[in-house]
Amino acid sequence: MRICMLLIALIGSITAWAETSTHPCHVENLETYVQCGTLDTPLDYDDPDGEQISVGFVILPSFNASSTRPPLFFLAGGPGQAATSLAAQVDNMFTDARAERDIVLIDQRGTGRSAPLDCDVELNMGIAAEDLFDRGILEACVAQLPAGIRHFTTANAIRDFERVRSHLGYTQVDLYGGSYGSRAAFAYLALAGDAVRSVIIDGIAPPDVPIGLFGESAAAAFERALQRCETNSRCREAFPDLRADFAQVDAQLRDEPVNTQLPHPTTGELTDFRLGHGPFISLIRLLLYSPDTVALLPAMLNAAAEGDYRPLASLMASTTASMDINMLLNLTIVCNEDFPRFSEAAIERDIDNNFGRDTSYQLWSQACPLMPSFPVDLTWMEAGPFPQPALLLSGAGDPVTPPSNGERAAEQFDTQRHIVVENAAHIVASSDCGGDLIAAFLEAQSPDAVETVCVDEIPGQRFVLNPLGLMSSSESGDAS
Repeated sequence: MRICMLLIALIGSITAWAETSTHPCHVENLETYVQCGTLDTPLDYDDPDGEQISVGFVILPSFNASSTRPPLFFLAGGPGQAATSLAAQVDNMFTDARAERDIVLIDQRGTGRSAPLDCDVELNMGIAAEDLFDRGILEACVAQLPAGIRHFTTANAIRDFERVRSHLGYTQVDLYGGSYGSRAAFAYLALAGDAVRSVIIDGIAPPDVPIGLFGESAAAAFERALQRCETNSRCREAFPDLRADFAQVDAQLRDEPVNTQLPHPTTGELTDFRLGHGPFISLIRLLLYSPDTVALLPAMLNAAAEGDYRPLASLMASTTASMDINMLLNLTIVCNEDFPRFSEAAIERDIDNNFGRDTSYQLWSQACPLMPSFPVDLTWMEAGPFPQPALLLSGAGDPVTPPSNGERAAEQFDTQRHIVVENAAHIVASSDCGGDLIAAFLEAQSPDAVETVCVDEIPGQRFVLNPLGLMSSSESGDAS
């Protein structure tokens, strides 16, 4: 009976979707019904009556069936994340926002339910066991790319999103874009700004900062993590020379990969695992994305320095299995829209660090020559400033989109506020109060009306004091 009543309530809230192809559906990790749909869009927008692709989307209906507020369009990151695969996470992060508005998640072309770029072998980039990637596997995957790969661009993704917006009958939308999704938000403003009421960008990637050079920002985030351990009495006591631990492991893996063994996830039998330097740096950078995983760094590095590489290898294996990025789309976009814009000065500045040095650049410089190359119209990157009110969010510990990106992006809005959250890293919306900030902005439509009291209430950095996580320590040094 409860499910029936819920269905009646949700179906009653979709008057804006009349005569569309949406239908009630379930998505992973959400118990309640949502709405799913597809829409055919042109592969090539210069040939609108030619080949079509199917674009998939999911709508999280507003909890208030009578609300008339514009929906929130969620623009996923990567590039290469399928927005619909994040439905449960978005529902959790944006519960307050969903109280009065639909939330729409559209899979970018090349991902998820929208003509995904598939390969018959698994392609793991950046977190392979021994090297940054397997050249033979990438070449085999590239050979399977569709003939129309040149149409899988950021701009065409926005044109798809606009088709979906019009199809669903929404006059205007609010935008949330995180990480690469913030880049997509800039494209949306430039290409279809009349359809946008306001914008939230989080983990900001402004158009004038090419995606991919993460050496400098990752080194700064790593240094910040080291300093936080050093100022935490219990972390400092447990790991008195963490810098030396990292230097030792870094030198060892630069010299040659290390062999270790891990239990097989299903049989339990010990399986050989070979850990190389590039993947090691990539793993550390991924751990810096969140305070929850920064907590693991000291114990992992210390164990490796003492000769036990199993905790690092185990985390790398689990991270590889959980990555949900379409790497063919990721490379297609970055290699054609960003890599050609890497200047020599920017490369030299980025590799001048004491963390990963040129690891970030090497991935693109080795992989991009293997990818199809095609001209891309990036004139939309020159648009702005924009009149829509904007809330800009940055985590102080972000290893890939540092707060300095937000400062640059702020110049592109007539009305904006840039909030830097001290105890957050990549994607403020995933922090304890990020959803509150976003809901307040959407309601007020003014960044100055957003109260930031909860920012100061976000807990400080904690650290796991051994690889098994049996004890942890807060930033003040208190144990738990």
